[in-house]
Amino acid sequence: MTDFFTSMQSTAMTLITQFGMPAVLRRVGSTDRPCTICIYDYAPRDPVTQLANPTQRKVLISVTGLLTNPPDNEQDQLVPSQGPDANVPLPFAQPVKPYAPNGTIICWDCVVRR
Repeated sequence: MTDFFTSMQSTAMTLITQFGMPAVLRRVGSTDRPCTICIYDYAPRDPVTQLANPTQRKVLISVTGLLTNPPDNEQDQLVPSQGPDANVPLPFAQPVKPYAPNGTIICWDCVVRR
């Protein structure tokens, strides 16, 4: 079963790379860490009120290079290199959650704010 989830991880990395964009995780006092992201919702809705927040974006981050040093919502900011938010530091709006069925991290799921 672990081989299945390792295959899912590889597939997720491929899809995020193919349909996403390069970015960096920026932390004060540290060097930028390159990553690959896919912004898939530019106006996520609050589940309770169903109101859209135009300043928030839902993002998937590939685990490539980030398994041992994952994104930290309190210390890191996400800086995409393309798209409408290019070169704009985006702080995390919520804790970064690993999408990890069976304990194998497939990708990082997060919400950032403009």
